[in-house]
Amino acid sequence: MSVRTSTAEKRASIKEIPLEVMRMIFAMSDKRVCAAAALVCRQWCSIALDELWRSLPSLPPLFKVLGPLVYAGYGQDLHPDLAIATQSWDAFKSYATRVRCLTYEDDDTDMAISTELIMRALVVHPHRRILPNLQAVVWRIYSTRLNHALAFCPPSLERMSLDIAEEYVPVDSVKRLLYGLSSSIANQLKFFKFGTSFLPSDNAALTTALNTFLKNQNGLLELKFTRYEIQDPATISEACQASPHLRTFCAEVLGFTKEMLRA
Repeated sequence: MSVRTSTAEKRASIKEIPLEVMRMIFAMSDKRVCAAAALVCRQWCSIALDELWRSLPSLPPLFKVLGPLVYAGYGQDLHPDLAIATQSWDAFKSYATRVRCLTYEDDDTDMAISTELIMRALVVHPHRRILPNLQAVVWRIYSTRLNHALAFCPPSLERMSLDIAEEYVPVDSVKRLLYGLSSSIANQLKFFKFGTSFLPSDNAALTTALNTFLKNQNGLLELKFTRYEIQDPATISEACQASPHLRTFCAEVLGFTKEMLRA
């Protein structure tokens, strides 16, 4: 004896699938499957979009939601006479809140998002953060656009890898970034990797900024500095002791001994 299930019953059974199960299914699916699932129903659309926008490989796809991007001589921007509709801003914010991971190489000027466009996006976002739920960021950036990084670093950020693309970076730019991070992501950051090169004369000023930054990161687990020699190990050691959970510290430290580390 065969039992036939009506179409209505089939639809009801699909809707009764627990949301957590659907999230697990979409998490293991590729982007094409998620894109197709987003067209099935509103419930699936929301979950599928969460997966589609969870990891962002660059910033242009997000900003293209506002309209076509053009090269304006200093990075990608919207056409000057383009009026952004309210619906476009709503879609932009909806996708931005879904982003959890950002990987972005800002070493190609033609693809960099202009400062003007980032400022326009900040105006419509609460708390002045474009990606309010971002948890991890890997960013290769030029020092002239270091201020861009703060616009994408919310209090929820847990992992940050920042590599400045050129050598001998102006120390004032990095100091402003570190002081800004100290006030915006205190106690949430677990992993911080920082790579850049400085002139020896700037080392003391940078060490002071790093000291302030580290003292505000009580939850830090891993700290790595690449291409940077710490010339005042005692100051950095004192700051590291303010992070009771710190497990890994990697850097080129001048005059730093194992005895000092144990202390």
